[in-house]
Amino acid sequence: MPCERLDIGEGRYAIVCSRGGQRTKPCAICGRPGGLLCDFPLTGEKQGKTCDRSICRNCAVSRGPEIDYCPTHARMVP
Repeated sequence: MPCERLDIGEGRYAIVCSRGGQRTKPCAICGRPGGLLCDFPLTGEKQGKTCDRSICRNCAVSRGPEIDYCPTHARMVP
C-alpha cells in the first residue's frame, strides 16, 4: 500500500495511503492534489492543445464555470 506525505499548508502535513497509484497529479504551484488542468490555449507547434498544467482549486484562476487557468496564464488573459 503506497503512502505519501502531503503538505496541507501552515506547516501541517497529512499521510495518505491508498491501494493504487496516485489518482491526480499534484498541483504544479503548491504541491497539493491537483484535480484541475489549465485551459490556456497553446500556439505554434502545439496549436489546438491546452496547457494542461495540473492545478488545485486554491491556485486556479477561474474564468467561468468550466474554464480554469494556472496563475501564469491567467495573467496573460484579458
